[in-house]
Amino acid sequence: MNSFEKITLYILSFLLYPIGIITWIISLFSNDLEKKKVGRICLYISLVSFVLFLILGIATFLMTATFNVDLNHSESIQYQINDVE
Repeated sequence: MNSFEKITLYILSFLLYPIGIITWIISLFSNDLEKKKVGRICLYISLVSFVLFLILGIATFLMTATFNVDLNHSESIQYQINDVE
């Protein structure tokens, strides 16, 4: 497995964490130690990615729920329309 394939798998594992888990499962059945190592690293990257996305999702939810933030900014547009009339 060349370095380009490894880096591609690592990046895809971070961006789309199920790919890292699938890579790890596939590498379990391989006899090649290098593929097993790459699969294990993809699993670790996927777990870190999942935790980061989970933390960001919870933080976004808490910020919008706690501070009553409207992510669509529809209220501010409505105020601008009402002020013009």
